[in-house]
Amino acid sequence: MQGQLAGLLVHEHAPLALAQKASGVPAAAPLFTSLLNYRHGGQPRRDGGGGGRNGGLAGVAMLSTEDRTNYPLSVSVDDLGTAFGLTADAVAPGDPELVCALLQNAAEGLVEALESAPETPLGEVAVVSPLVRERMVVEWNDAPVVGVVGSVVELFGEWVVRDPGAVAVVCGGESLSYGELDERAGLLAGVLAGRGVGAESVVGVLLERSVDLVVALLG
Repeated sequence: MQGQLAGLLVHEHAPLALAQKASGVPAAAPLFTSLLNYRHGGQPRRDGGGGGRNGGLAGVAMLSTEDRTNYPLSVSVDDLGTAFGLTADAVAPGDPELVCALLQNAAEGLVEALESAPETPLGEVAVVSPLVRERMVVEWNDAPVVGVVGSVVELFGEWVVRDPGAVAVVCGGESLSYGELDERAGLLAGVLAGRGVGAESVVGVLLERSVDLVVALLG
């Protein structure tokens, strides 16, 4: 990842207008949906001046600041040397507090992994806390599920009657509608029946991933 980011530095001064044109993204749409800005702020001074956003100007006191973003989501990491801060700006309905919480949890997971198991793959570092994971996996999915009644063949037959012209299967450059798939599966079933294959008979299928595989399974 570090090498990939370093390789992008040669493009850091490319005009955004050129990037927008080359991207194919419509002019009205944002070129970037998210922005991560890592800022080196240096060591904070004990007197509170310098290195901060007030610029350390004598006789100038910071009263308030207001940050605005031109992107749906922007995150800034302020590296202060001995510590760092996280700032997130999001356009509604984005939740910047949630973004900061996720980033904090990810940072804690990275530190823990570096200290206890430095060989841990980056993809295995926890991004959400156990509480948030419980909410996403259990609470948000706590809804009654209506079971589908019928076998795959029966459900397929219902779609054949309902919309025979709709696309049923696509693989590579080949596709079949429900009606076409039903016809080919029926022809195969006729061939099998002619060879003595009937109900509860076991037929082995050895095919690569293809339209013919679906035909064989339905036939």
